[in-house]
Amino acid sequence: MLLCIFIFLVSFKFVSSKSGFVPKNIFKRNQIVYRTKEGDLLYGLHTIGRQTYYFDKETGVMQTGFTEIDDNTYYFKEDGTMVKGLYRIEDDFYYFDEDGKQIKNQFKKVSMNENDQISYFDKDGKMVTNQYKEKIFNEDGELLINEDTLLKQAQAIINKYRGNVGLYFKDLRTQQEISINDNTFYPCSIIKVCVLVTVYNYIDQGLLEYDSCQTYLENMIIHSDNTSYNALISMLGNGNGIKGLQVVNTYMMQLGLQNTQLHHSLSPGDIYFSDNGSNISCPSDIGLLFDLLYQGKIISKVACDQMLNLLKQCSDQRAIWQGLPNTVEFAHKSGWAYDLYLDGGIVYIPDKDYILVLFTDQISNKTDFFKEMSSLFYTYETKLFTLE
Repeated sequence: MLLCIFIFLVSFKFVSSKSGFVPKNIFKRNQIVYRTKEGDLLYGLHTIGRQTYYFDKETGVMQTGFTEIDDNTYYFKEDGTMVKGLYRIEDDFYYFDEDGKQIKNQFKKVSMNENDQISYFDKDGKMVTNQYKEKIFNEDGELLINEDTLLKQAQAIINKYRGNVGLYFKDLRTQQEISINDNTFYPCSIIKVCVLVTVYNYIDQGLLEYDSCQTYLENMIIHSDNTSYNALISMLGNGNGIKGLQVVNTYMMQLGLQNTQLHHSLSPGDIYFSDNGSNISCPSDIGLLFDLLYQGKIISKVACDQMLNLLKQCSDQRAIWQGLPNTVEFAHKSGWAYDLYLDGGIVYIPDKDYILVLFTDQISNKTDFFKEMSSLFYTYETKLFTLE
């Protein structure tokens, strides 16, 4: 009996004399505490080294798993370290902020499979997948746009107006696309974006000097000046407008624009030339061109940024701009002639950038149509991260 008491006292003294992470006592080795060099136990949240731990405020025992602290939920791994960021627990993903607090009932930008995405975490903090309160998520929990809903709403607006409409939309976060009547139209001045990127390509190759093109480029995009468009095409053809058109058409094919062709200069404007064909393009081709610019895939990221900055200065604010607030950035090009009105470009909203291209021919009440259609997509994107 005395031997047992002696062993107990020695063991207790050994455990209680050690510092750092130690069992609470010899009978509760699965209960870990932290003892300072002075022999005191730690209580509450503490950072030790680079990790944060929580020790029960009454017993000092290190906590693991989900833990409630001051009305917030935290999670501590089996070794007691606090979890931060996206973390998988059994079959579900949860998110803990930079302070370790679990987020609930909110959208969050997270990194999944090396890609950034927007996800929603429900009242229990679990990442939502599939469908939730009319929102759609993929199997990785990424928030998607509801293509069917948007398509039906866009078609309903088109049905209210007389005339011919071509539409292309792309959510640049999810890469989802919507297209209605993606047929070829006479593209008016929206075709000038094709000349813009072709001229930049020639400048990059050393075939043209930027200084000799700058004023023409600015006037063509900002003020939609036809003479500048005609002059730049002639410069691409080394003084021959027809050859310049061929240069643009060849480059558009290389970029993947399958239904875009230039066959003549624009009037009114100086320097007329034509191969007896008609300029054509379709909404998805113009959308692709803006997509390539957005991704920095034409020539270089620097060149794309320069071109987009120029497109943000386009002076026409009569079409898609009508459905956007003045605080939004919009890199675009419009065009009009007779009963045609076209506009397309990139609408910049943090984490919600999108491309919208609208081609119209003989549309009744153009102003109302463009405002209503533009507002549809802007409102949808801005409310996407809410449960309205």
